Amino acid sequence: MLSSLLDITHEASSDRRRELLTQISALFVEGADDYSDREVVLFSDIMTRLIEQVPVEDRVALSERVAHVERTPHEVALRLANDSEEVAAPILEHSTVLTDGDLVKLAQEKGQGHLLAISRRSLLSELITDVIVERGDDAVLTSVARNAGARFSEGGYHTMGAKASLIAGLGDILADRSDLPAAVAKSILPTLSAPALARLSQLQFSAPESVQTLFSKARDEYESMKGAYRRERMEGRLLAADIREKKRSLDDVVAQLIYEKRLSDIAYILSEFAGVPISQVANAMHKTDSTAIALTCRVLGVSEGVYERLATFRCEKLKMPMSEVKVMVSDYLAVDKSVAERALRFHKIRVSVQR
Repeated sequence: MLSSLLDITHEASSDRRRELLTQISALFVEGADDYSDREVVLFSDIMTRLIEQVPVEDRVALSERVAHVERTPHEVALRLANDSEEVAAPILEHSTVLTDGDLVKLAQEKGQGHLLAISRRSLLSELITDVIVERGDDAVLTSVARNAGARFSEGGYHTMGAKASLIAGLGDILADRSDLPAAVAKSILPTLSAPALARLSQLQFSAPESVQTLFSKARDEYESMKGAYRRERMEGRLLAADIREKKRSLDDVVAQLIYEKRLSDIAYILSEFAGVPISQVANAMHKTDSTAIALTCRVLGVSEGVYERLATFRCEKLKMPMSEVKVMVSDYLAVDKSVAERALRFHKIRVSVQR
């Protein structure tokens, strides 16, 4: 049924296309959790075709309808997010489908209406707020400062502090943030209203070391993260040793790391046994083009089943349609091992020459 609807998108009148988009999007939202990956891809094809053929009010309605749906196709979300401000706003503010990379690009390229919508998201990473702080107007900066789920880099906070003298009320909002660095708190004191100054003074009086404690906690968390990273990397080396000593097979180790969702350690293991720099394997892991990973795995003799699991894992991480898994596996099986070995040898020679 869905496949046949693709043809209707070309033949239908403008009114029929509008009606079709309403019905299709309602059908998708109603059963999103139950559809197969293939069905979701078909919904995506139909909706993306119709989006460009209906007026703005219908696109706004679609954006509002799918903004809270976790299985909204990435292509649909991205099309809507790149649309006019009123269309993009619901998706930009609520959709979990958009990645940080998507949001950073949109924040860099779009206007203040798009930035304002992004500033209202329930969670914002430092990567995104850095762009917002750099490009946002008064309304955008005020909005992101009020957002308790927004995280700011040290540089971002200092820029916000500097702009507090130029934007009415911004200093008062910043003064209420529990993660405000001490240096920025000091810099905004001349901009604060009497109530805000009293609140800040009370905070310092009741907990004079609160800012230092916050930084100490942040340092401890960072050290903990570094420790966890070191432990994982040590585990990776031990796993590599097990493979060399033939205690475990490469397939077994890679399958374990896929199950534990440890993409960086998978890159480490593949780089170790293929003799390729880990930075290059890790970079290839985060690209939608699977050629480099397929060649590496083919040379190492990774089985079809484990490669399929790896392809599935990469599609999840990169938010690619699950239909791509079959394509990746088919391409993988089509690669002759001797061809893959020659390609890898050529790559190593080229890298050594470039160095």
